[in-house]
Amino acid sequence: MLRAGVAGRVPETVRIMTVRETAWFNVDPETTWSYVSRVEDWSRWCAGLGSARWTKGDAWKPGSRFELNWDGGAPSPYCGGEVLRFEEEGHLDRVAEQVASGILVRRICWRAGFGPFQSEARMAILEDGSGSLIEFVTLWQGWAAHLGGLGRASRCAKIQRDWLASLKENMERVGSIG
Repeated sequence: MLRAGVAGRVPETVRIMTVRETAWFNVDPETTWSYVSRVEDWSRWCAGLGSARWTKGDAWKPGSRFELNWDGGAPSPYCGGEVLRFEEEGHLDRVAEQVASGILVRRICWRAGFGPFQSEARMAILEDGSGSLIEFVTLWQGWAAHLGGLGRASRCAKIQRDWLASLKENMERVGSIG
């Protein structure tokens, strides 16, 4: 738990809720990135995603925005958001976040929501042996974590697992995995 406080007041506990899912792909990180980097194509392979598009700026540039429209809706940050960071090998902030084992090749981060109900998503693509590993992490802090509870965590984990499974299935279907 992190502690936050204001001068003259008793520190309050800030709750942080994190959901982390990973998947290993039997393809190199560049092939994996070629699928992940094209947000506008996500709805072609991701089950339940009706449409995806960039609404502001250039793809994966800090400050750019994208939206994801799910059949039946989805909580933030699965509805898109504002790109906070895009990091590539050689320009990675390795202190910013610990990732699963492997050599970090790319990391993208975005924020969604407003005020105390903001959430963040981080996706890392790592080189792992002869393939690549994707680590998909979402987190909520403060009120967003308190109001969501375990129900949100379960729904979010399912969305992340389904997204990763759809990506893997699509890559296998087109013969990308050897």
